[in-house]
Amino acid sequence: MRSVCQPVALAFVLMVLPIWSSCGDDGFSIPTPPDMGPILQQFSAPSAPLTEGTVPAILNSLDDVMGVVEGTDVSGFLLETVGGMFEQGSAEVGSGSGSQETGMEALEVGGTSLDAAGKVELVRICPGHGVGGVVDKANGKVTLTVVVTDQGLEPVVWGDAESCRYSHQGVDVVIDGEVQVYLGDAVSQWDSIAVDAPLINFTGSVVWGDSVLDGSLAVRLAEPGFQINLDTPDGNVLFYYASEILYGFVASNGKWDCDFEEGQCTDGSSVISLL
Repeated sequence: MRSVCQPVALAFVLMVLPIWSSCGDDGFSIPTPPDMGPILQQFSAPSAPLTEGTVPAILNSLDDVMGVVEGTDVSGFLLETVGGMFEQGSAEVGSGSGSQETGMEALEVGGTSLDAAGKVELVRICPGHGVGGVVDKANGKVTLTVVVTDQGLEPVVWGDAESCRYSHQGVDVVIDGEVQVYLGDAVSQWDSIAVDAPLINFTGSVVWGDSVLDGSLAVRLAEPGFQINLDTPDGNVLFYYASEILYGFVASNGKWDCDFEEGQCTDGSSVISLL
């Protein structure tokens, strides 16, 4: 029997202050966020079908990805980091460059006093292994960048995890790689931003216990559950989870509700065996 992890409620409100900045005498310039169009396209239109021929590769990919999701909660950790950093960013910060140490987070703001446009680089010192760890740069860090223009907040937050150490359910985890978080097109205002369905895309290595993943992990959180991207030789499908009795796959040939105990999926008119 395959296990399906319980979703973790990750609703939060991001608080961001107006940021001073654009290009100025200090040489500061606004970077261009990475293009998350390809991964967003995979979530909006999966390219592989669910058939009895593609089932083995899809289930193998699901086993690999769910091992990372359940064993490390890396997507939840990164999203918590983004939310926590933005809450720190709601503190009053003056124009120009500065640094503010707040517990395990460090906030750096760069720019000059122009319009409400610029960037914020956010650095989180990772909590380390074990319970009740202390803030220590030896634990590694997550560095993220967010851009604000005169039109509002850009929907992509991006950066890197560098030897970031934390623990999940008693298991030590280390992540190294590129981080991209899509907050959604609705994030046009920075005073109070509610994120309904963020997409976390991580590419790199994840080490937990005796297990290692080198590759990519893309998860979209949407109440009451989540969607996970599964890459296969035939393209991609999505595994969706809404509850213990409502889960399955979204493929190029439709949405399939599954029962892993019974070993089958149905789109309402056809049945595909998973055995």
